[in-house]
Amino acid sequence: MAHADIGLVAALKIELAPFLQRCLTPKKYTGGEFTFRGGRYDEARVAIVESGPGFARARRATQALLEAHTPAYVVSCGFSGGLRP
Repeated sequence: MAHADIGLVAALKIELAPFLQRCLTPKKYTGGEFTFRGGRYDEARVAIVESGPGFARARRATQALLEAHTPAYVVSCGFSGGLRP
């Protein structure tokens, strides 16, 4: 799989939506138990993983992201799953 400059991890697709809207040439694939997306932000290559809720899933998704794309930076984003309507 392709190297990424930046990796993003979030539990829910809604948390990733703003990043996906800005992503140029987006691609989507499933790797193991997680859904990955990727593309470019200007010159930066970005890999995005949707982990699903929970600490253990976030940890496994981050590990899968690191192994698959070796990003220099990883950002955990989103908190929508923790909100109550």
